[in-house]
Amino acid sequence: MIGTFLAALERRRATGERVAPDGLGDAVVATLRRWGAKRALMPDDDVIHDRGIPDALRDAGIEVIVWPTDLPWRPLLGLDGAPATCAVTVPALAVAQRGTVVLATDASHGRSLDAVGWWHLSILPAERLVPTLAEALTRVYASGTPSAVSLVSGPSRTSDIEKITTYGAHGALAEHVLVVDGTLSPTSD
Repeated sequence: MIGTFLAALERRRATGERVAPDGLGDAVVATLRRWGAKRALMPDDDVIHDRGIPDALRDAGIEVIVWPTDLPWRPLLGLDGAPATCAVTVPALAVAQRGTVVLATDASHGRSLDAVGWWHLSILPAERLVPTLAEALTRVYASGTPSAVSLVSGPSRTSDIEKITTYGAHGALAEHVLVVDGTLSPTSD
C-alpha cells in the first residue's frame, strides 16, 4: 500500500519517501534544507516529540515553533518579515489510492496548519495509511467530529480562465510526505 501511496503522490505533483523510524530526524532536516526553510511550524504531537524532531531541527539551525503558539498571526503568516517557513504535520490518516493526507484539527494540530508555510512536510506513520477515501472519512469521524478536516492532495494550485496553473496561491508551494515504516516508539535516552 505504501508504493501505491507514493505513486499517487507523484501524480498529484507531490513527493514522498519511505523512511525508517531511526532515520526520521535526518529525513526531516534534509527535506527542510533542500527547500531552504529557516523555520518549522509543527503541532504538539507525540510522533514529532518522541523522535526528537524539534531538537534535530534546532541543531540544524532551523527555528522551531510548536503549535499552539502565542506568536501573532501577522508574523506567523510571514506578513511581517517571517523567515521561509515549512509547515510540518502529522496526518490522522492518508489515502493510498489518491495520494491524499487527511488532517484533522484538534487542540494540538491547528486548523490550516498545512497552509501557513511555503512548504508542507507530513510525517505519516505507515499504519495510518488506508486504501480508500471512504474508509479514511469513516475512521476520522468515528471518534467524533473534529472542528475541521483538510484533505491535502499535493501542493496548492489554482488555474485561471486561460488554464494557466499557479502554485502556492492558497497554501504550500510543495508537499513532501515521509512515510515512517516501522514502530514509532519513543527514542531511548
